Amino acid sequence: MQSQKSNEEPITLKLTDYIDKAFKVLPENAFIHKGRCGIGGTHLELKTDRNSILIVPIKSIITDKINSTDEYGELEYPDLFFVKGGVKTKDIEEYLLKGIPFKKIIVTPDSLHKIIEAAENVEIINKLYSDFYLILDEAHSVITEYFRESMIDAFELLFNFKNKIIISATPYYFSDPRMEEFNYYRIKFDEPIDNITIINTRSIRACVNAFLTGEMNTKGNLHIFYNSVTEIAEAIELAELKDCNVHCADKEENLEKVYQFFKQQPIKGEYKKVNFYTTSHFEGWNLEDINPTIILVTDVNKPHTKVGISNKGVQAVGRQRIKENRPETKPFAIYHITNHRNRLTFKTLEEFKDEYLFDANWDMEEYNRYLDACKANNREPNKDKTEFVKRYTTLDKGTGYAKLCYQKTDQFINESACNEEFNHIDYIQQAWENSGFQTDVLEHKQILEKAIQRKTKKSVQEILSDFEILDPENRKNQFIIFADQALDKLINTQPTLYKAYQMLTKEEINSTDYKMDEIKKLLILKDNKDSEMKVLKLLPLTFSVGNRYTKDYIKAKLQDIYNKAGYKKNATAEQLKNSDWYDTKPCKVKDKEGKDKNGFEILRMNFKLRVSTRQD
Repeated sequence: MQSQKSNEEPITLKLTDYIDKAFKVLPENAFIHKGRCGIGGTHLELKTDRNSILIVPIKSIITDKINSTDEYGELEYPDLFFVKGGVKTKDIEEYLLKGIPFKKIIVTPDSLHKIIEAAENVEIINKLYSDFYLILDEAHSVITEYFRESMIDAFELLFNFKNKIIISATPYYFSDPRMEEFNYYRIKFDEPIDNITIINTRSIRACVNAFLTGEMNTKGNLHIFYNSVTEIAEAIELAELKDCNVHCADKEENLEKVYQFFKQQPIKGEYKKVNFYTTSHFEGWNLEDINPTIILVTDVNKPHTKVGISNKGVQAVGRQRIKENRPETKPFAIYHITNHRNRLTFKTLEEFKDEYLFDANWDMEEYNRYLDACKANNREPNKDKTEFVKRYTTLDKGTGYAKLCYQKTDQFINESACNEEFNHIDYIQQAWENSGFQTDVLEHKQILEKAIQRKTKKSVQEILSDFEILDPENRKNQFIIFADQALDKLINTQPTLYKAYQMLTKEEINSTDYKMDEIKKLLILKDNKDSEMKVLKLLPLTFSVGNRYTKDYIKAKLQDIYNKAGYKKNATAEQLKNSDWYDTKPCKVKDKEGKDKNGFEILRMNFKLRVSTRQD
């Protein structure tokens, strides 16, 4: 999530310029917002005459640099030493003691400890900290990769080095007070980075399918960034694709869904007409295709697809490497297929910072008082309380006292701020424009003109009958592919009647004589707003912040609340978060028999704000 530093030094370049036009050598103790992806920051440092350690978030960046060749086919960085899984500490020791003039090491955060251990073993740790220039590249990963503790470890280690730099095309301005010591630079360009067309759609599935089946007039190969292997597999089946690439994490559950299309690493010259990518491939590699069509897909109803526009989104659509005077390297088009909450409320990044830092300090101080009481009464601290406070803090190994971890807190701040962008299509558009893109916004109906031209002229009664036939609860599984496609199009052409089919009984519909005006009146009376307000009043009586519950317990209790409130919905455990009522995280909970069950920990309650700012 990008913001602005008041003390940034602005630098304006041509869009085709590289970072060496701004700096002959990367500055020391600096924070650089490099403006766009692929501007050559890593390349500049690898060519600079000094000892360097480059920390990069993913292995694919290392692979790309190790195998990089110049125009003559020779290795571009022959002395570059990489440290990742499989590289032993002894190998690093030998490299550190080599007599080469300038040592260049590239490493992932997960293996950074090996370099420190090696330097300690050969007794040059102080020399490492004083003589090596440390780059934390793609620094936004510290707060976007919240599941990787090693990212925070790498950030902490940064301050041991005399000379260091933080660099990213999609930076986050960290809350850590130590960051005030850095000099800030922001690279801007004399024109927009590119144009992106935002497609506002009611049906993500139907819109993606329009691209896959050729309804859209596109050129080149499709490169679709969509963080859901399940949705990718369904899109492939719906479009009846026979050949494509799916680049995702090499996990068993992923391979079960897309094994015949799985490909670990994107390779130039091996692109298919359709190529899918999950977040494991949203950054850290170069797309070199001829006039590709690039598509980002997000869905507010599927939280894992809802990546931050100003970090992961910009990284994804910025994979193509554009070269000056070579028009074939320009994307044919860039699209963002999305929906939104249609909620005109927006909390700024700074507001989230104030809120989370206040809460984090409060939780830390409260826990430390609790720990004092435990020590005074010779009691062990409650594990749940300890785990709860560790969300924002680190615990001293000796005393056990909690200390605020700004990076962990920033992870919550960034996630909430990025999530806020999806409240309304206007905020989505603003996020892209703040990131340097020119934007257009189109409605789904403008994209699927052919589907609209086929809009049914059946009677109201016939259309409602079609909804009943196509309802997943009523149809047989073997027709699911065709029925899904037909249902999506019918929903888009007849949204009011679809709402009537969902909310009204047959008797209620019959009472209207199938007149649209009467149906609309009934829908207003049956609106779920009052029922949802009842749900919000009942939720705190059942679910408490800081507690953990099994998924089965949440589902059962939530369904009971729905039934009491007259809220017409089938409950799932995930709805606590997906409905924006609570922030949760997955956890294990012991059942009555002492067995570990999947569940959720409730981190914070959101709906008080939501109720107070809700617009009727």
